[in-house]
Amino acid sequence: MNLDFLSGEKKHKRHISKVAKVAAILLAILVTSSGMAVFMNSDASYGVKGVFQNIKHYISPQEEPSMNEQGSLSLEVTDWEKLDEGKNVVPTLYIPQYIPKDYTFSKCTFFKSEGIASNFYEFTKGEETLLVTVDTYNGSTDIYLSGEEYKSPYSDKEIYVEKTDGEYTATYVDESIYIRVVSTISNEENVKVIEGVEPSK
Repeated sequence: MNLDFLSGEKKHKRHISKVAKVAAILLAILVTSSGMAVFMNSDASYGVKGVFQNIKHYISPQEEPSMNEQGSLSLEVTDWEKLDEGKNVVPTLYIPQYIPKDYTFSKCTFFKSEGIASNFYEFTKGEETLLVTVDTYNGSTDIYLSGEEYKSPYSDKEIYVEKTDGEYTATYVDESIYIRVVSTISNEENVKVIEGVEPSK
């Protein structure tokens, strides 16, 4: 599948260098100040362990999934750099590689219940919102599709598109995966978003 159209638009990338710099600064501070307090009140091995645990927790505190009364798991992530935490909920993390210009990541909600796992993304540009839903099913399921059938110019995908009350909706279903994009831009852009959805490596 040719995804050359992605090259001219914004792609989300991880920036490790900033985290490394913060880690180095925090390490110096903790070792020279609060870290010394730990050493004075503990044995050496516990002191070293405590300092590094504090650094790790401060730099990347990890959210824990919540479980409702029905036993369904959910987790909301608001930092793009921490999307991998969704793997604690869903078996496969699907990430949009293409997002229209000027839209920024707002949050992603991961959800898992019996037979279904969901990645629900929200991107914003001012008051405009772009929603990307990726559902995977354990086994076959019946899904009702509305709209007109549209063949993607980038692949052989058959995508259903429609416009209702100023909102454009594009939906793609194949075997056990369901991808739906809702925006106020155009279905042409929605189709690009669908084409760019890939499982995390």
